[in-house]
Amino acid sequence: LRATTAEYAALALSVVAAAGPGLSGVWLRSPAGPARQRWLEILRDMAGSRPWQRVPASADEARLLGGLDLGATLNSGRPVLMKGLLAESNGGFLELRMAERQSTAAISAICATLDSESLRLERDGFSREFTVCCCVVACDEARGDDDPLDSRLADRLGLVVSLDARRQRRCGRKSLSTRPRLPSGSESQKRSVFVRRGQCSAR
Repeated sequence: LRATTAEYAALALSVVAAAGPGLSGVWLRSPAGPARQRWLEILRDMAGSRPWQRVPASADEARLLGGLDLGATLNSGRPVLMKGLLAESNGGFLELRMAERQSTAAISAICATLDSESLRLERDGFSREFTVCCCVVACDEARGDDDPLDSRLADRLGLVVSLDARRQRRCGRKSLSTRPRLPSGSESQKRSVFVRRGQCSAR
């Protein structure tokens, strides 16, 4: 689904929230602004109790992948593992802020995790493997001559949502002013949404 209008952006919310980790991810192309903020707020609300981890562009390898928890290690007198944001996102969502500026190492780790639905941690004397099945929300602010989102990650994201800067006010105030309603019960049997890479259809 390549969503470029406010209406399709609202539809994408329902698809992402319903599919969750089964979708692999959404490429959210939009400058920072009220429309993007509202889109993310609604999705997070629809995610309910599922994990939601936010990865800033400045996140280091230890925070993303995990490693030695220095504070807990000093208190306990033995090595204590701190799970990273990737492992903590299992069953939920991993929000990448300024995804186009994430490091090559971070993108490599995220792509490998999406492919295998697992994370192998080998660092600081630890050797652990975590099951990780999450939906990546890649917030891409690139414009003009900015470096684009890493193609390796872009190729793995099932949905593309573009919130045009010229539509920021209209989209933020009107079309995304209320939480989209997911079909339930007998209604869900009458209407279903099918998602494939680059395609979304409803019937």
